[in-house]
Formats: sequence, structure tokens, C-alpha cells
Amino acid sequence: MLGGYSVTTTHGSYHVWPALRWIVYHLAALDLSLFVLPFAALIVLVASARHLDRALRVFAAAAATLTVWLVLEVGVFASQWSQRIEERNLFYLAPLFVIALFAWIERGQPRPARATVAAAGLAAALPGTIPFLRLMNINAQSDTPFLYPWWYLGDAVAGRANVALLAVAASAALAAAFLWLPRRYAPLLPAAVALGLFLTWLPLQLWTHSFARLSSASYSTGVTADRSWIDHAVGRDADVTIVWTGENPYRGWENEFWNRSVRHAYDLGSTPLIAGGDETRLTVQQSTGILLDAKGRPIRADYVLADTTAQIAGTPIAADQGRQMTLYRVDGPVRTATVIDGWHGDLWTGPTFDWTRRACTRGVLRVPVRSDPVLFAGITQRIAVSGTTTPFAVSLRSNRATTIAVPLVPSGGVCHVRFDVSPTRRPSAYPVLNNPDSRRLGVLVTGFQYVPSGA
Repeated sequence: MLGGYSVTTTHGSYHVWPALRWIVYHLAALDLSLFVLPFAALIVLVASARHLDRALRVFAAAAATLTVWLVLEVGVFASQWSQRIEERNLFYLAPLFVIALFAWIERGQPRPARATVAAAGLAAALPGTIPFLRLMNINAQSDTPFLYPWWYLGDAVAGRANVALLAVAASAALAAAFLWLPRRYAPLLPAAVALGLFLTWLPLQLWTHSFARLSSASYSTGVTADRSWIDHAVGRDADVTIVWTGENPYRGWENEFWNRSVRHAYDLGSTPLIAGGDETRLTVQQSTGILLDAKGRPIRADYVLADTTAQIAGTPIAADQGRQMTLYRVDGPVRTATVIDGWHGDLWTGPTFDWTRRACTRGVLRVPVRSDPVLFAGITQRIAVSGTTTPFAVSLRSNRATTIAVPLVPSGGVCHVRFDVSPTRRPSAYPVLNNPDSRRLGVLVTGFQYVPSGA
């Protein structure tokens, strides 16, 4: 029932103290993201509910209940599964707090002594619990927008180590205004909140880590051709199917987003395109290469979009060469001539990569390979070749390139070649490279050329 989130109830476990800590973090985030005043106002309304009119009592009860349960749910989830403040799952509460601030002002800013002092003190202190230094990272770019103005101040003005101090000082000043600002200046309170939201919006749109730049980066990660290149090739009303082999899902997401003709998605590789694996997983009929669905039925399509590793049997009619995505005209059962595993979309291989071709005859497989002179500086790599061929090995220096020619001897009409690379390295394990890539990488392969005998 929960789709991609089903793991939250079937895997792992939750612990009391981490859960309580993350609940406090999320409550503090809600407080600071609204710039203190609405947070304190709702506390006062809830504490004074017995003295309010019925409509406001109903509102206070609903707002408090929703806040408690949603903060509880999101905080417990984060304590086990994300280890970050999930503001994107809490912002639904923001309108309720803003309404509370206006209602409090409309009712003449009632300030029962104990409730008001407690509300202001809690609202001022909570932001001090937020672990700013740990949270100001790439995850905040999509999950925690309220951090942006403080993150910007830390990088541009005060230093990240001082961000918590600045946040607490600002919260204390706003809490003091809530306590002591005369009623005639009441309009300044929502104006201060609006100013805070505006100051949050600015870095979201204009800063180095802005949504606009992140969106542009995501697009360029997925597409290098014109964004609607598939629609331009076959028309927006065509029926295009993605056959997904894995690696760099932006190639699937961005093409589907910008092209109305892309209507179906299937998985051929081990990594699903859609989170939770909601699309149909395909298998390959060994004798024919026809792709079968979960019920063993051939899938049919007019057009297929796939990366070059899928080797779809059809007529190529358009391509995004920069992302190795090709659009084929198929008009019938979809089949693959060749499957390549362990070869990433950026030309890198893993420690092992495999090439398999069905309906294969004797011939030669040519594989241009090169090493990386930075990651493997001074290292000679060894590539062991095995499968339906006589086993052999090739040595590759870090500053060299070569083409491996593999004689193919089919078995049952199938050619299979396995390449084992040693040594391999993770770029992220070498700080001097300043590369966060944590994949274990082997060699760079620019393509696989199958040349049958007599061709």
C-alpha cells in the first residue's frame, strides 16, 4: 500500500532517543521556518482555548492535533531513514500557524502571563537545538528550504560555525517582539514573517544552491539534445515506450517530462527507473531476444527509447548522442540483440562488465578501452576476458588506450563475454581528487562493436 515507502514498516527498527531527538529538530525547524511569531501565537491560542469563541477553539484543536501527529510521524521517519529535517513533509502546517498569528492579532493579542512567557521562551530556544553544521549539505537543497538564508549567511558573511548563534539571536528578538510589542504596532508582526519568507525565497531562486540552478543541472544530466527531441521526431501523439537498463535515471525522467509521446516504462536492468519499482520488470527470451513482461507475454511498441547498452532491434530514427539515448522504430514485439551489464552511462565500467548477444555467429567483438590518468596514476590495470571465448588478459597503463579484440565462439546461438578489471578504485576515497563519486570504477569503454565473420 505504501509503494516506495513500504520499507519504513518492513525493514529496520526505530529507537526512542533518536526518534525524540529528531522530533525536536522538526519542531524547531517548523518554528524557525515560520520566523517564531506564528509558532508562539498558536501556543498561546491553544493554552487559552477555554476563553476563546467556539470557532477559534475548533481551529486551535485541529491545528494542534495536526501539528502533533505530523511532527511525530515525520520526526520518527527521519530518525531512521533520512537523518535530515524533512521540511518538505511539514510545510502543510505553515498556513495553520499563519492563521493563528492573524487570529491572535484580531482578538487583541491576548497575553496570559504564563502561556505567553512559555510560548515566547520555547519559540526563542528551539532553534538552538538544530544541528546546522551537519544539515547544511546537498540534502538540504531539496528537503530543507528554511536553511537557505542561514546557510547563505554562514557562507557569505558570518561563517558556518556562527549560524546557530545568529538563528537563536534572531529568534530571541522576534520572541521579544511577541512579548512586548504594543498593540498599535501589530501589523509589524505579520510583516516580519513575510519579510523572513521573502529572505528565504531569495537564495532559493538566486544563490549557488538555488532551485533554478539545481533544475538546470538535473536537466543537463538527463538531456543534451533539444528537450523535446522525441516529440519532434515522432510527434506528440505518438506512443513511445522507455526500456530502462539502469544508470543515471535523469535520462529517463527528463525525457519523459519534456516529451508527451513517452507514455510507458519498463525495466530491463537491475535498477528501477521509478522509485519503488512500479513499472514492469522485463525478462529476455534467450532464444529470440524478445522482451517479456511479468506474465511471460511479449511487449509491443511503435517506438522504443533506450540507451545504447540495450541494443534494441529496430530502426534508429533519432538520438541524444551526449546521453547515449536512441529512439527506435519497432512496430511490433520489442527485442534486444545485445545486453551490456556493468557499463555506466558516463562510459565508466564497474569491476566487472558483461556483453551478451543473442542470435550470435562467429566473429569478433571490438572494445575500445582506456584508463584514467588521474584516478589510476602510475597504475597498470589488468582486464581478464572470459566467457564464450578462449580466456586471456590485457594490461592497460594509466596513460594508455587500446582496443580489445575478442574472438567470439557462440554457445547455443549466444555469445557472452565477461571482463574483470583489477585494480578498481572509488574516487571519493581520494580527497585530493575532490570527486564525490562513490562508485567502484574500472576502465572507460567508448563502445562495443560486434563484427560477424565475413562482414
